[in-house]
Amino acid sequence: MVVSNIRGVDFKNLTTLTSGRTYLWDANISPFSVVRWSGPLGPRFVSGWTSRRFSHLGPEEAQALHTYAYSLFKQRGSGEYALAYILAPGAFARSPLIRRIQGVGRQYLRIDGSTTSSVELAARKRETGFPVVFMYGENDWMDVAGGYAAEQKMKEEKARLLKTATAGEKRAENGSAKVVVIKNAGHHVYLDGWDEFNEVMRGEMQDVSKHAKSS
Repeated sequence: MVVSNIRGVDFKNLTTLTSGRTYLWDANISPFSVVRWSGPLGPRFVSGWTSRRFSHLGPEEAQALHTYAYSLFKQRGSGEYALAYILAPGAFARSPLIRRIQGVGRQYLRIDGSTTSSVELAARKRETGFPVVFMYGENDWMDVAGGYAAEQKMKEEKARLLKTATAGEKRAENGSAKVVVIKNAGHHVYLDGWDEFNEVMRGEMQDVSKHAKSS
């Protein structure tokens, strides 16, 4: 039996609506497209989002960020056109990075300095990893569980490689991974939790500088 209505939800209309959104997404028609098409009404459309997103800020700062956001959204599209290829409707990755995150910083090096993941080049020099930080906001719309899963996969790959590494390879090893959660912040951690974000960034840059001096 096909259930067409549960607790007032019309699934027939919902399916039509979802199909329409999917079509628009796959056709690369985004909210930014609507802003560009709306002409003088653009600032009003954008204010619907900015008034909520920056409601915790003072009026002067909120207005400045609204103006800044609108000035970006109305520009000719560029990077946004990659979204439909990278993400499926609903912001689900078409090819999730978690499936290959363990290969970050572990590529084989070609003679010209470029990289490849081909196992046929195993006899050639390989990257020795680099520090990776997955940063989330405490109230992020992205699930931090994905970050912890990626961290675990990268650590497991490092441990696997070190088992058969030479003494020189062990000394050159530079891979690490960790998850940082910025308190009282949403997805835009640099804005919502700027103080803690800046502190984390300074700490990471200092660590890189210390490692560079010691190597």
